[in-house]
Amino acid sequence: MSGGTNPLGGPDPVDLHISARLLELRKASGLSQKALARAVGITFQQVQKYEHARNRVSASMLYGLARALGVPLWAFFEGLPQTVPPGSSGVEIATLQKGK
Repeated sequence: MSGGTNPLGGPDPVDLHISARLLELRKASGLSQKALARAVGITFQQVQKYEHARNRVSASMLYGLARALGVPLWAFFEGLPQTVPPGSSGVEIATLQKGK
C-alpha cells in the first residue's frame, strides 16, 4: 500500500476511515466508481484502491472527491474519534466508532 502505516503494519487508521467514508458517500450519492473517477480525472481502478485503502488519498484528491460528491470536506472525517491512540489498528478504530 502506498502511504502511511501504523506501527503494527497496515494502513493508518485515519486512512482506513477516509476510505470507508468515501465508499459510503459515493454509494449515497448514487455514483458508480466509473462516474466518480471520470468526475475527478482518474481511473475507476484508482477509486477502488482508495475505497479499499490500498492507496492513500492526497489532500488535493480528497478536495476533488468532496466536490464531485457534493459534500463538504469534513464529511470524510465524520465519525472519526477526536483522538486516535498511537499504534491503533483499523479494527480498534472500527470498535471505537461502533461504541459511540
